[in-house]
Amino acid sequence: MLVDYVPVAELSTRAEMIARQKEIRRRQEEAARHVPAEREAAPVSHEAIAVIAPLKQSLPDPLGHLPRSIIRRVAEKYGVTYADIIGQRRFDHLVSARHEAIRAVRLAHPTYSTLKLGRIFGGRDHTTILHALRNERTPRPKVPPRVGQLSADAPNPRDIIGSVAEKHNVPAKDITGRAGSKKAIAARWEAVYAIRIAHPDLTFRQISEYFDGRCPRRLQSGVRVHRALIMGGVRA
Repeated sequence: MLVDYVPVAELSTRAEMIARQKEIRRRQEEAARHVPAEREAAPVSHEAIAVIAPLKQSLPDPLGHLPRSIIRRVAEKYGVTYADIIGQRRFDHLVSARHEAIRAVRLAHPTYSTLKLGRIFGGRDHTTILHALRNERTPRPKVPPRVGQLSADAPNPRDIIGSVAEKHNVPAKDITGRAGSKKAIAARWEAVYAIRIAHPDLTFRQISEYFDGRCPRRLQSGVRVHRALIMGGVRA
């Protein structure tokens, strides 16, 4: 902003300095009042909007070929975010979206190497990119958990546990509980094995309900140990 020149003289007193500052401020305010107002933009008519809108939609997106734009479009299709696709989570719907995005980027940029595609998708290994390009992943159907039924002609699992407890002369609560003595552990594995033989349709997760919710894998391991003892593969 240009203002009139204010001559600078030798200011000897404080009053002269204050008067000079007031004079400069007055001249600046006076100059600001003479600045012309900005012209307002003319309103666009409805007829012009009706003509421009279809043309704007028909024009190609200048950034649509970029990998980031392609990934975002695939993310919108699957209802996820850009960060989900380049992230590390491996839910089925995210993996499907990620693989489709990888194939779409490769289709738009066939000269990109698998190493470069891996860097685009969160620093993934090139073998992961190859797997996505070669295999078109389809969502796996959800399989309900297997639930077995008790055999009608076999004794109840609790009766089996009771008979094994009498055989080994240990309380039944030690077999189904957390007792750690050798006799209780041997009786426990024998009871699990007997229940498995009598009720082959039961899963180890169902059998674990009779043994204080023990880990099904632990019960499965105990069955293998007891089977090996019966067959003479392991000496007690």
